[in-house]
Amino acid sequence: MKTTLVLPDEVVQQLKNRCTEEGRSMSSIVEEALVRYLGSTAVTTTRLDLPSFAAGVPHVDVADRNALAALMDDA
Repeated sequence: MKTTLVLPDEVVQQLKNRCTEEGRSMSSIVEEALVRYLGSTAVTTTRLDLPSFAAGVPHVDVADRNALAALMDDA
């Protein structure tokens, strides 16, 4: 549900700073704060940092449909 909140400028600035620090949206932080304040048992989501891997140089141009088909035919 979308809603509009009227907040003091200093609160909005603190919220924006927290968003930047945590890499989260304003909505997710406000939701978490309200859930905690209201004592809800609603499930909150946490941000997961997924691993990334260096896979090296691609062996085929994924934009080339024919090259992909040929590679799959060889398998």
